[in-house]
Amino acid sequence: MTDLVTFKRNMSDLIERKELALPSNVSSEAFRNAAVIAVQDNPQILDCEQASVFKSIRRLAASGLVPDGREAALVPFNTKENGNYVKKCQAMPMVFGLIKMVRRSGEVTDIRAHLVYDAEIKQGRFDYVIGDRESLTHNPILFGDRGPAVAAYAIANLKDGTIVREFMSMEDIEKVRKAGASQKIYRKGERPTASNEPIGIWKDWFEEMVKKTVIRRICKRLDMSSEDMRRVIESEPDYDHMRDVTPEQKEPSRLQKMAQEARQKDVENEQESEEQPLEGEIMPDSADDGSFEFSEGATAARNGTGINKCPYDSGQQQVDWLAGWNSQKGQD
Repeated sequence: MTDLVTFKRNMSDLIERKELALPSNVSSEAFRNAAVIAVQDNPQILDCEQASVFKSIRRLAASGLVPDGREAALVPFNTKENGNYVKKCQAMPMVFGLIKMVRRSGEVTDIRAHLVYDAEIKQGRFDYVIGDRESLTHNPILFGDRGPAVAAYAIANLKDGTIVREFMSMEDIEKVRKAGASQKIYRKGERPTASNEPIGIWKDWFEEMVKKTVIRRICKRLDMSSEDMRRVIESEPDYDHMRDVTPEQKEPSRLQKMAQEARQKDVENEQESEEQPLEGEIMPDSADDGSFEFSEGATAARNGTGINKCPYDSGQQQVDWLAGWNSQKGQD
C-alpha cells in the first residue's frame, strides 16, 4: 500500500466483498469515507504494514465504531519483529466509542466520565459520599486555571432507574497506567521499568485514557453480556516504545563485553517469547488490575482455587486472571 488511491480501491473491494461486518445503523459508505479521511489526516497510516491496517479496520467495523477520531482512531506505531522495527496500525476506541458500545448492551441508558481537578477540590466544588445513600456532585471550573487532574469518575444510568457511580483517584489511575507495556522504558541489559511520567499514547491522549480507564472499571459492575464486557474492557494496544538509552562510555573490557552480550541475549529471548496477537485481537498489554479477569482471578485465589484452574488458555484474559490470582498470594 503506497498511496491514497490504492487505499481507496482496497476499501471499496472490502465493501463489495461484504468483508466488513458493519451493524445496520452504520452505512458502508460512511465508514469508508471516515477511513479515507483518517488516512488523509494522518498519512503515516499509509506507511504501516497493509495487513495491520485492514485488520484494524475490520476490527472497528465488527465493533460498530467509525474511525472518525470521535468513536475510534487508526493509530500507527512501531513494533519489533525479528530484531527489526516495523510500523503497524492499531485500532483505538475513543471515549465516545466505549460509551456507544456500553449503551448498545441494552441495559444502560446513559454513561459518562469526567475528570476532577485540584482547584475544584480546594474550592469545594466536588463532593462524593458513599454509604446507604450514595451521591456525587461536581461543579466544574469551566474557565481559568483548574490545576492538575487529581481524580476521575464515571456515572451510568440503567434502564430500571438505578444509578451506578465509580470514582478513581489519580493514584489508582496511575497504577493502571504504569501496568501497561506502553508505559515501560527499555534499557539494554535491564528489565523494563514503568515511566514515572505519561509517555506515548498516555501523553498524547491523557484525558481520553483517564476517562477510558474509569469507564472500564465501572463496566465490571454493570449487567452486560460477556461479549459486550470483553469489547469494552479489553486492554489498549501495546504501543512499542523500546529505545536504546544506554549512555556513552569508554570501550568496555573483553569481560564486560561478554557480560553485556549475555544480558542482551536474555532480554531478546524474553521479548521473542512474548505472545503474538491472534487474528482480530488487540496485542496484549501488561495486566490491568481494573479488568474483569483480574477480579475473577483474585476471587478464585481467595476462595482457595489453584492457579492451575485458570479458565483462559492464552492471551490478555489469561494474563489478567493470573495477575489477579497472584495479587492475593502475599495477602494470605
